Amino acid sequence: MNSVRSFKMSASSCEQKHHASKLVGTDARTCSICVGQEARYTCPRCNIPYCSLACYRHQKHGSCSEAFYKDWVIDELSHSSADTEDREKIREILQREQEARDGDDVASDDEEEDADALNLEARLQGLDLDADAGEVWQRLTEREKQEFSEMLEDGRLSNLVEVWTPWWVKPSFETEEEVDKLEHAGKGRPQIIKAIPDINILLKNSKPSSDLRFCLVNVLYSYAFVTRLHNGSHLESPLESAQDLLSVSAVLGQGSNCTSTCEALHMCTHSIQQNPSKWKMSLEMTVDIIEDVEHILSGPGVVSPLSYIMAALSDVTGLVKAAYTACQKELKVSRSKDAPLRPVKKALFLAEKKVEFVLSWAHRYGMAARDLIPELRLELELQRAAITSVNETKKQFETKWGGHRPQPRDPLIQEIS
Repeated sequence: MNSVRSFKMSASSCEQKHHASKLVGTDARTCSICVGQEARYTCPRCNIPYCSLACYRHQKHGSCSEAFYKDWVIDELSHSSADTEDREKIREILQREQEARDGDDVASDDEEEDADALNLEARLQGLDLDADAGEVWQRLTEREKQEFSEMLEDGRLSNLVEVWTPWWVKPSFETEEEVDKLEHAGKGRPQIIKAIPDINILLKNSKPSSDLRFCLVNVLYSYAFVTRLHNGSHLESPLESAQDLLSVSAVLGQGSNCTSTCEALHMCTHSIQQNPSKWKMSLEMTVDIIEDVEHILSGPGVVSPLSYIMAALSDVTGLVKAAYTACQKELKVSRSKDAPLRPVKKALFLAEKKVEFVLSWAHRYGMAARDLIPELRLELELQRAAITSVNETKKQFETKWGGHRPQPRDPLIQEIS
């Protein structure tokens, strides 16, 4: 038995000597671990010269030193005549040694994380995390960017952000005083524009078209979509939010007119569905926004029934104006005649005139739009029923297929070579 054990240790020793030969170098008097101090010792297992216990335990020599301790302890335990108590003490010593090593590893990891946190704080010093989002992203390391992207994909990031509750779905109020208190606290509906021109003065000798109520539905749907998309922070990035608004609303973005409630809604949902990579929103969510339009048209109740409509259109007006101002500033900085923002500036100018016209109409004839509430409810139920039917049919096919797609079939005609 002793000869077998000696053979195993000799074989293992040969392997360690081969490994050590790569570390020793040409000067055997120099420590092969730190390569800076004079070697005063030699490893009995692999013959590598080293200068201190720290170098002996270094990770470069870890495989040899740990194996040496292990073989020595096993050999001693198997041949020692010590009693059970002594063996238990040896095991406790080894356990403490292992825990100390693990503790050092954890401590080093914690120190590295603390250093990264301090380093990140220094890199972001002086930046506005909301206004300078682009610059913040540039100062992140590749590891931090990767971690952020992973959190965004698996949904962890969304758990850190409080979901905004739209002002139009909050409880109704009995008095106008209660509404005013919330407005002044910044928690209620947006401020309604004070000086609204009379639609009859704008049109002079003609009467406004009754189709404007359908255009209003189109604008309100786009407004509800954009505010939810930006989690209530649409005014913090007005240019981006306004471009989203014009992309969804054919009335504001293209100057189109709507002739029915159904057409007004379908224009918006079609625009959203045409850009799935830009707006990652489920079909169910796009349909649920119809309910937002219903809430806005319904208002807070018997008290100021048009106040929600006027507040929403006032918010749209403020957003488009802020975006136009931001666009002007960027064009001044670029000083380029062919700047891509020039057509955006023109579109924002036309949208501002359009929404002011709709606001003027709603101020006098807004009650006519409230007559569309039953149509909105019907359209909402029809689209929800259609989604439910599609999902049930999809589930039946997936059950039959045994997955999301049908199993490939063997070809009916196959060429024989």
